[in-house]
Amino acid sequence: MNGLATDKVPTRIHCYSKDDDLGAHLLWMKEEFRFEFTVDFWKKTQFWCDMGFGTNERTVDVFQTGIETHT
Repeated sequence: MNGLATDKVPTRIHCYSKDDDLGAHLLWMKEEFRFEFTVDFWKKTQFWCDMGFGTNERTVDVFQTGIETHT
């Protein structure tokens, strides 16, 4: 997620799974939000992030077991 936040308006982000809530964060220009987790091989691991900038909001499926990609 690049180029959304400005020095006057932050990007809002709130990431969570079924079991974990990583809290809400405001990201200003050039800031990052990173998180780590352990994949549960016996159950489905999935994380979503709600992201907003100004009046625009989206929920994004950021990780789901079985569809990992490596770049």
